[in-house]
Amino acid sequence: FMMGAIIAEAKPLHQIEKLIEPLKDMFCAIFFVTIGMMFDPNILMTNLSTILIISVALILGKMIGATSGAFLSGESGRNSLKVGMGLTQIGEFSFIIASLGTTLGVTNPQLYPLAIAVSAITTLSTPYMINLASPISNVFTHHARPLVKVFNHYTVWIHELHPSGDSAMIVKFIFKIIAQIIVNSMLVAAVFIASAFCASNLDSILFGKDLITLDDNYHRSIVCGFALLVSLPFTIASYRKLKALSMIFSELWIRNRLFGKHTYRARQVIFETVPVITIIWIMSLIFSISHQILPEPKLLLTLEVGAFIIAIIFWKQFIKIQSWLQIQLFSVMEEHEKPAE
Repeated sequence: FMMGAIIAEAKPLHQIEKLIEPLKDMFCAIFFVTIGMMFDPNILMTNLSTILIISVALILGKMIGATSGAFLSGESGRNSLKVGMGLTQIGEFSFIIASLGTTLGVTNPQLYPLAIAVSAITTLSTPYMINLASPISNVFTHHARPLVKVFNHYTVWIHELHPSGDSAMIVKFIFKIIAQIIVNSMLVAAVFIASAFCASNLDSILFGKDLITLDDNYHRSIVCGFALLVSLPFTIASYRKLKALSMIFSELWIRNRLFGKHTYRARQVIFETVPVITIIWIMSLIFSISHQILPEPKLLLTLEVGAFIIAIIFWKQFIKIQSWLQIQLFSVMEEHEKPAE
């Protein structure tokens, strides 16, 4: 695991993957051969009824579930049925779960060979299920036309809900901004949680051995102030993204025909107040999960005012820091997505 985590950050990742691919194939073969050798035909004969019942239940359950999911997402009934009937098998992950349950003693040891037998039956039946998808769909279309019309209306309605053209671009841009706000807010929360964890460990090392004597409020103030300072680039980034999002919504919601010459002021109220209110709400939520490092209210208010002043003074520098971190993250992700040469 450690070697995989280290190699995942290496620049020649795709070359490494190409070199170790034969090794991966070899271990995959060993895995499936081992699974096959664990299969006991006697269990298949002695528990045939149980295995068949479980297999039928799995096939029908997965078919209904996958078909319903594909249909609800907007696929046609025919395509949804093909998806559902192509996903009726259980894979090697069931072996791992059954093996883990047997190892921990929470399941019957007989469950493992049953899982292998059911997996073999469902896997072997999948090609036949795929071939049956079109005939079953034709029969259903021929004998249940009123219901098919209702399904078709639903599919058309779902497709009409999907934005297209300029609307699709706007929706895509909005979701991108929301994702960036969530990521930056999570990074701020991670800074405070990490600060709380480090502070508790330092307490046990320093304060537990009486190496340092410090008032608890001042100690909390130091830790909280450090967390606020480190999280400022991400907080500022969230504020800027929230302001951009508010501008988009204010342009969409507030029309000239409703507010006339006051349109810009009405929009300004939204894109100036909404980001501030949202940032206050996010920070309140983060403070609630890291209350163990928060000082008394007066000191906390002083820290917040100090952080606000620092943010205004070094606004551009914090933006550059956050932009640099974002560029580094994207460069790593793009490096991983490059195709192997």
